Amino acid sequence: MPRKTPDGIAEGFERQRLLVVPEFRSRQVATLPILRDLRITALGQFWEAKRHFVTRPKGAAEHIWIYCLAGRGGAELGGKQHVLGAGDLIVLPARKAHRYFADPEIPWTIFWFHVTGERALDHAAALGLDLAQPVLHAPATDELQRAFEDIHRHALDGFTGAGMLAVATGFIRMVGMFRLGARSRSERVRGSEDRLAEVVDAIQQHLLQPWTVSAMAASAAMSVAHFSELFKARAGMSPMAYVIHLRMQRAAALLQWDDAPVSEVAARVGYDDAYYFSRLFRSVFGVSPRAYRKHLNAGR
Repeated sequence: MPRKTPDGIAEGFERQRLLVVPEFRSRQVATLPILRDLRITALGQFWEAKRHFVTRPKGAAEHIWIYCLAGRGGAELGGKQHVLGAGDLIVLPARKAHRYFADPEIPWTIFWFHVTGERALDHAAALGLDLAQPVLHAPATDELQRAFEDIHRHALDGFTGAGMLAVATGFIRMVGMFRLGARSRSERVRGSEDRLAEVVDAIQQHLLQPWTVSAMAASAAMSVAHFSELFKARAGMSPMAYVIHLRMQRAAALLQWDDAPVSEVAARVGYDDAYYFSRLFRSVFGVSPRAYRKHLNAGR
């Protein structure tokens, strides 16, 4: 049955998906690498959520991320009202009074996360979001929906340490997608952003290709300097660092689901030198591939 508030329905919509991590389980994994800094405590997706309405006079214990895929809605935060439409992301900081709601005529379709951890706010800050400016426009793409599907699938793992670690790393990847997909109102700037997005899509589709910055810049019809500057402004890292991060994310998934030796995992993400691969992996995740796999197995 839908859970109702005086003004509308908080949850219980047709076809909804909603997963909540038990509080004791979240505490148990809070010392694991990555999960100490970032944990997803709940996530879900609502389709055409008619009469959806949530109000929290004292805010929530976690930061709430809401992404609108279609339809319209609104939010109030810090005394300001925000109109949200397809492609809009809003981050509601923890312990800040807020309310949010679906448009009564064209109710939104959204997916959402409750986020906590010692560095949870860093991810909102990476998108330039704060209490004064909590909304980012990043048009909905099939890739974003697939990213949510991956996160949801990992959450169905039963809230094991391995599953929650995969959820957290999947969320971090999604944050990168939001940053890369953020759109400007300037048509001239949008043209450059479109070419950049095409290069990013090519990297994701052909990750093992021997990418160079000059080749990426040529694909985007930009100078190396301009391409590198624009890419870093969007991704928060250099083009080659982005390639490395994507490869390490793929390696992390292999370490979780495959028992292959580290040297084979390295080869499968494009590195013949397992030692060099391990150094890169540690630079991204803070632990070696073997330690990462050990923590995953310990959390199962």
